[in-house]
Amino acid sequence: KRECAAIRLPLNRVAGQDDEELRHQMLVNKQCFNEFTKVFGACFFHEWYEGAGLRLIATGIRMRVIQKILRKILAWEALPLAKLRQELPELTGVAGDASSHGEELERLRLLYQLALHERIAAMSRTELMYWGTLSGLPLRGSIDGPALQKLLRLVLSWRAMPGWALEAELKQQDLPIDDTIDEVEGRLRIPWRLPSGARAYSNGDRMAVWEANGFEASKIADFDTVRQVVEDYCELERMNDEQLSQAYAAEGLPEQRGMGRTDHLVALKDWLVSHELPLNELRNEYLRSNPHAAGSVGELHRDELALRLAKVRLGLAPGPTRREKAGQGLVHMGHICDSCGRYPLPGPRFTCGVCREFDLCKYCFPRLRGKCMRRENICKPSHRFCFRRIYTSEGVFSACVTCHVYGRDPASGDGNHCCEVCRDNPGQHTLFCRRRNSREDVVAA
Repeated sequence: KRECAAIRLPLNRVAGQDDEELRHQMLVNKQCFNEFTKVFGACFFHEWYEGAGLRLIATGIRMRVIQKILRKILAWEALPLAKLRQELPELTGVAGDASSHGEELERLRLLYQLALHERIAAMSRTELMYWGTLSGLPLRGSIDGPALQKLLRLVLSWRAMPGWALEAELKQQDLPIDDTIDEVEGRLRIPWRLPSGARAYSNGDRMAVWEANGFEASKIADFDTVRQVVEDYCELERMNDEQLSQAYAAEGLPEQRGMGRTDHLVALKDWLVSHELPLNELRNEYLRSNPHAAGSVGELHRDELALRLAKVRLGLAPGPTRREKAGQGLVHMGHICDSCGRYPLPGPRFTCGVCREFDLCKYCFPRLRGKCMRRENICKPSHRFCFRRIYTSEGVFSACVTCHVYGRDPASGDGNHCCEVCRDNPGQHTLFCRRRNSREDVVAA
């Protein structure tokens, strides 16, 4: 008893035991438990902590914080139930409610609530924002730490209340109660409070809540469609980790090393939303995420677009090819394609090295196979086309595309093409040479 008193271990429950041996064993257990909290390793701490039913608050928790909370749990366990009921309002500032369960169940519930509130007190602002977002709160960056703590304490208190107590709380604050809200909507609506004086939860109010949670309600626009997406997502949330991984694999989404439950949920949420977005909006979203793919999305199917968008968001999309980089963002003002009439000429510009005023765009150059058709006259086979780019202060690269004419390869002196790649797929290989030009593009010898 003196040892327990020295380390301030309460002995209220021990004092009522009649059996001396049992009382002695309880004292030993308390003393041992207190010593164990000093020597537990981090892994063992997390395992014990989650095994105690506190899995929700184990993520990101530090060992020193666990030690502190475990010691407080030890002290709370020794308190009488009446005193324990007073601890929660003193800590949270929220009045508790009488439980209809037995004494032991009520004690466990109170202990769990107290542990959650202690965990909130030890959270950083980043952890508070993350946990609040996972709880479905439409948080914004301007909320400070104390306000977040107060809000999350209120949320925990509301979740611990029975239904009749929540209804009484709503009536006390003149908030309407919509009996038609089902479990799925309720999970996404509580703890959001509508402004005082609102008569009912309209579809617009629900759409605003879903929009705040990233379900793109304003872009999908149809209430029933958004509702179905929300229901499907809530069904995914109820799955355990193994079922969620199977659902992720069944959709054909790419798996990345180190992906956890949260990563799977975020990817599946984006996947569900992308299948309901209008096709034009889906294309725009993909182009915003992957700008270099501007010329390759026009004819893609919705499923292919959604899959490519998922890969981009996971960081698995391939970057632009060398040829795409060559013509990306180029617009040759004052030049017109002498074949199709495009003006201004977009992308790379191919100019005849002899007939300097004859230009072809990137679409007509492969189709005409490099033949200069200025004024309906075919250039001589010796005429070479130069790949031209807009001049920049750092210089530009240019290349002579010899594979589209009938001249011989200047390196080897024989053959109609510079290489087999250009012979089989003209224009794919010889867009660049290693020659750097300081002023303008020139024909590479």
